Parts: sequence; C-alpha cells; structure tokens
Amino acid sequence: MQCLKVYSYSAAVSGDVCTWAAVVDVLGVLFTPLPVPFHNCAQSPSLITLHFLLHGQHHKVPFDPGRLVFPPVPCSVFVVLFYVLYSLLLPHALVHALLSGKLCGYVCYDLTHYYLHHGTPKENSYFHRLKSYHAKHHFVHQETGFGISSTFWDHPFGTLIPDS
Repeated sequence: MQCLKVYSYSAAVSGDVCTWAAVVDVLGVLFTPLPVPFHNCAQSPSLITLHFLLHGQHHKVPFDPGRLVFPPVPCSVFVVLFYVLYSLLLPHALVHALLSGKLCGYVCYDLTHYYLHHGTPKENSYFHRLKSYHAKHHFVHQETGFGISSTFWDHPFGTLIPDS
C-alpha cells in the first residue's frame, strides 16, 4: 500500500509539472488582445496594463536577460490560489505534491525560456526548432505560439504558429 502512495504522489508531481505549461498558455490566450469574443477580456485598460507588466515588457525588450521569467511575485499569487483551491478539495499530502509539481514546472519553464533566448542549441535539435518557433512568436506571430517548453498546448488552444 505504501508503494502505491509513492507512485500516486510521484504521478501527481509529474502531472502538475506538465500542467504549468497549460497554465502559461491559458494566460497567453486570455490576455492577448485579439478581436475574438473569447479574448475580449483583454480589452480592459487594467488587464492590458497587467499583461504588459507580466509579459509585455519582455516582448518590448526580448533579449534583456533580466526580463525573461514570469515574475516571481505574480507567480506567488498563482501558487497561493492553487494552494487554497487544492486545500479545499484534496488531502494535505496531495496538496504538497501538486504544489511541488507546479513550482518545478515554473522553474523548468523559466529555464527553458531563458535558454531559448540566450542558448545556442545544436542545429536541427528539439531546442533549435523550439528556439526558431519562439522567435516567430516574438517577431512575426505575437498573437500565437504561447508554448515555450513545447508546442503541445498550442494544438488544443488553436494557437499553433502556421508553417511558413
């Protein structure tokens, strides 16, 4: 029975590492000011300012090494929100497993994002293709291509950058 618990909690941590990428993509979709009904929430001056503070400054100066991460303070707000939600619905130990996964996902996301901007991946490697995809997000298709560590969530959200 103990072994089953370890596997369950390991699966919870791993699963929540992956959901961080979905959270980031959802935020990208929600805060992108496009003339689509789903995106109308981003027409508010307050939300446009919030978007700029969280991510817009990064787009204004994409190669500034100090502006590459999702800022830790807003990230902490999300952690607290998830903590409260999880605490209301789940056993205490599972709450910690899920939050560990979220935080690990956040760190992996930011490290990958930094590498895509400043690293030199080997040509034709996964990260080389991802770096090219991310450059298109910055300079050609800013309204799509929110996947940073992968393009996985761009498929179901309809935000995949078209092949050119």
